[in-house]
Amino acid sequence: FMLEKNMKQVNQLMTRIYRLCTVAILALVVCSWTGIFDFGQEYTMIILIAELIIAVTPGILIRFLPDRLLRDYMLFMAAVFIGILGTNNHIGVYITYVLVPILGCLYFEPELVIKTGIFSYLVMVAAVYINSAGTYDVLYLGRSRNQMFVAYTLGFTIEYVIVMAVLYDLVKRAKKMMEERYSAEEENRMKTDMWKMITGSSI
Repeated sequence: FMLEKNMKQVNQLMTRIYRLCTVAILALVVCSWTGIFDFGQEYTMIILIAELIIAVTPGILIRFLPDRLLRDYMLFMAAVFIGILGTNNHIGVYITYVLVPILGCLYFEPELVIKTGIFSYLVMVAAVYINSAGTYDVLYLGRSRNQMFVAYTLGFTIEYVIVMAVLYDLVKRAKKMMEERYSAEEENRMKTDMWKMITGSSI
């Protein structure tokens, strides 16, 4: 019951975050179309499509989907969105590859951290592969595309494994603390109810 209640609250929080992201992304699209920022037409359309699919739908689906399914949808689509950003050469997005597992930590479920971690990792590997195809030749330093892809992937894989291990341990400890606190509160409530029954007090 404790985790289910927390899941509903976090889902509502994330839908609010998505709404803010919608406004921010639309502002970037308008700036690109008006020439304030030059993202390129193709990139602008990718952002627009991703915004429509990812940022708008949670606010609609929260009325229809079960909490658990909505949670998975928002986390996995957020990973896809970050992956789309990672395919663009001008976006230094690799520092955000753990953003989705970090959001998953809010649900206090260690298994969910692992699940979102694996999915986010696979999405980022695909993003790195696509990105390496468009990297300027001067950056290759005589290496092939596959060599660059392997080098980039190994680099962020090492960092990713370390961060994921830390996140998993933190969530596991936090869940244990929540369960202990919930158990103590339930025990106190039961003692209070029992005392009221014995004394006949309504206070």
